[in-house]
Amino acid sequence: MDSVSYILRYNTDLNTELDSKLCIGYYTEPITKSFEEVIASAIEKRCLIIVKPLHDNNWYIKRINDTITYSQIKEHIETNKQNNYKTEKNIWLIKYID
Repeated sequence: MDSVSYILRYNTDLNTELDSKLCIGYYTEPITKSFEEVIASAIEKRCLIIVKPLHDNNWYIKRINDTITYSQIKEHIETNKQNNYKTEKNIWLIKYID
């Protein structure tokens, strides 16, 4: 399993345009799984983003395009948070040790 430096949690989401540019795929886990199980699955797949929608039956674990840096993703998420974009969603950003 890869080593994780830290995990950040935000009350926002990726906007649709950027989501389609940076995400190259996603996995789902049933909402009945614990966060610990979901985070383990994300780390196993070396995914950077986990999304928990307010009204959905799944967690979304997202793979990121290699042309987008971690810093760019973090900046986008923090901008969305400041703009109160989809504050009902929860998103986690995973930083791995290089």
